[in-house]
Amino acid sequence: MHFLKKMRYVPLLVIPLICLVEGGHVYLNTKASSNGGGSSPNDAYNNVVSVNTHAAFQAGDSILIARGCTCITKSPAIRGPFKGILAPKGSGNPSGRITIDAYDANNSSTAMPVINGWGQDSTAGIMLYDQQYWTIENMEVKNVDTSYLNDTTPSWRWGILVYSDTDSTLHNISITGNTVDCDGSIFLNSLKFFFKWLFTVFSITNKES
Repeated sequence: MHFLKKMRYVPLLVIPLICLVEGGHVYLNTKASSNGGGSSPNDAYNNVVSVNTHAAFQAGDSILIARGCTCITKSPAIRGPFKGILAPKGSGNPSGRITIDAYDANNSSTAMPVINGWGQDSTAGIMLYDQQYWTIENMEVKNVDTSYLNDTTPSWRWGILVYSDTDSTLHNISITGNTVDCDGSIFLNSLKFFFKWLFTVFSITNKES
């Protein structure tokens, strides 16, 4: 004789989890006496070229620049058809953005980090090229050409430039809480967003000087 055992079914509650990626930090302090590895405030990079040549940043990563320092270079990074004083590589994703922000380097300065383009032609202070899921905040960006009054040649300069020439939609660029001074530009405004195709969720809140 077969006996059927009663089975008790316990309802299973499935809760979907949204995993947010926690990435690493790269530190930049141009007042540091020597160039470090960028992994901590005490081992910070001391030049913007090191950030530009750093391996592609990943979701959740942050580029933290010391308050009170100035980032300048006469050898800006080339990304596509343009150049950027600060032009890091990589993209985030829906689970984790990449952030450029300021940090306190224990010098009691409350001043924003300065990204200075020196008014070089076809150059942006900060540039993102074919990238998505980025936040740029708490930066003072300058790109003033002091010689433009005596120059009749058209010039291309930007404070912050986000550029794409891909065939796909790029997502989620947030630019907030920055001060941008690009008054020397002949044709273009301080903030310029150059697209061939569509960006979605573009958030802009800045002060232009």
